[in-house]
Amino acid sequence: MLSAESDRVPLQVSFAQGTNDMSLQESGGRSLVTGLGTAGKGNIDRIGVYITGADHGKYLDYEQQRYTYITTDNGQSWTAYAGNNPAAGDSPAATLYLTNKEATLYAFYPTTGIAVTDGNSSANHNIPVTIPAEQTFVGGSDWECSATDYLYGTSGPSATSSTTPITAHNLASKPNIYMQHALAKVIFNIEYEPGATKANDYVWSVTLEDENGTGFLSSTTSSGMNIKDGTLSSLTATKALTFTASSTPQRIGTIAAATVAFGLVAPLTTDPSGKVKLTVGLGTETEASSDSGRLLTLDSDAAPDLKVKWQPGYCYIYNLKLGTTLSVKRISAGWEGVNKDDIPSVTPKEKGINSAAELIAFAKLWNENGAPTDDDYKKYEAYG
Repeated sequence: MLSAESDRVPLQVSFAQGTNDMSLQESGGRSLVTGLGTAGKGNIDRIGVYITGADHGKYLDYEQQRYTYITTDNGQSWTAYAGNNPAAGDSPAATLYLTNKEATLYAFYPTTGIAVTDGNSSANHNIPVTIPAEQTFVGGSDWECSATDYLYGTSGPSATSSTTPITAHNLASKPNIYMQHALAKVIFNIEYEPGATKANDYVWSVTLEDENGTGFLSSTTSSGMNIKDGTLSSLTATKALTFTASSTPQRIGTIAAATVAFGLVAPLTTDPSGKVKLTVGLGTETEASSDSGRLLTLDSDAAPDLKVKWQPGYCYIYNLKLGTTLSVKRISAGWEGVNKDDIPSVTPKEKGINSAAELIAFAKLWNENGAPTDDDYKKYEAYG
């Protein structure tokens, strides 16, 4: 039985980084925000919190519902400040007290200058969202991008916990909140095939285009994100999404694939219905080429894998090859537990080598025959 309403205890919020929320992922981070702590290099040091009663109205007699939690010790502890634009150390810091009356908490990012539109009697509290159809990124980085990585809090490490409210009261005053990504990340990797011509091969832009003009989504600040579960609303259909290097363009990989572009995209409820075209704009290290001949194109007629239904919180890696033409090596989702029926991917068949004798036998077989040819493999070109 809960104690009397007069028994107050302070709310102590813990923002967690579980296995399925803000973890790093192979080819760059799973998204732009990859950790909690000092701002910069993928870390964030402040998170917004909106507190309501169980009826979604004000909690107790608090005038403020909107707070900003700030950490100065890399996420070990968090201090609450009223409002949406405080500085660490502002006075007075806020202490939120809990009674036996249950409070519901909503966490979100970004927080600076972001107002919450109250859903009144519902749990549909929203913050404004902008998802540019034309984004810029810094080459060689995996987090410096003009798009914003929108996050929402759940009560468990998996995004499926978004249906469970984050609650607290005086006998449960230390809730863990797991931050989830509302958008998807796309990464573009390109490598040369052996013997390909290498000239003016710095990648300045990558564009995805849907011929129906409705396959992709963008938004202005009139759009919103429900801070309960990350649902996006009022998005606008757009024909093309473009990711352009603002500086430090990357060169197509020669020994291994190079990451040449990345950005954030709105999730899709269905596969793109029209033809999807991918265009890569090349140039020199110092400027994009004005020569249309340095535009590489590939469409879903030749590469059906280009039709991908992006899901929130997933990182989609477009692995491309350039020989005489541009082609898809594979498109995979760098995420644990991805639905393999939805995402084209490669599942390698491997046999372990456990001794020097097995290594010599493997080398002899490989040098004589190359890779076997079946449904899962094709013979490799010469090394290099």
